Amino acid sequence: MKTSLESLYEELKAKVPRMTRGKKIVVECLYGATQPLTAHDIYECTKSTGIDLATVYRNLEHLAKVDVVAKIEHSEAGWRYSLSEAHHTHSIKCVQCGKQVEMSECMLHDVERIIAERTGFSGIHHSVNFTGSCPTCQRQTVT
Repeated sequence: MKTSLESLYEELKAKVPRMTRGKKIVVECLYGATQPLTAHDIYECTKSTGIDLATVYRNLEHLAKVDVVAKIEHSEAGWRYSLSEAHHTHSIKCVQCGKQVEMSECMLHDVERIIAERTGFSGIHHSVNFTGSCPTCQRQTVT
């Protein structure tokens, strides 16, 4: 079950004591998203509020530093953002046609735990890009 926006704000108070209007609007946009968004997507979502693109970027960077927002590398599409506890997935991209498919779950959390145990590091995050040939392109190269 998805956490309510009010509950999310309560959790955020510990990490972001000064929740500015800009931060709140960015969090609301990400909360309503069904997938990770680019900064431009977030700007489009917040445009009617009068928040400019620079403010969106500044707030995303601050929220990422305090682990409220996850900054996800997304191949040529650049960075995408989501709430840290939401939408953590990876995608695989076909090197031939460019088709990109989201994978339903992340299997690297165990690897992060092992790295933490072996190195003593904490707050470990990862960014991985998978590529390959999709089934359609595989069939086309066989014929």
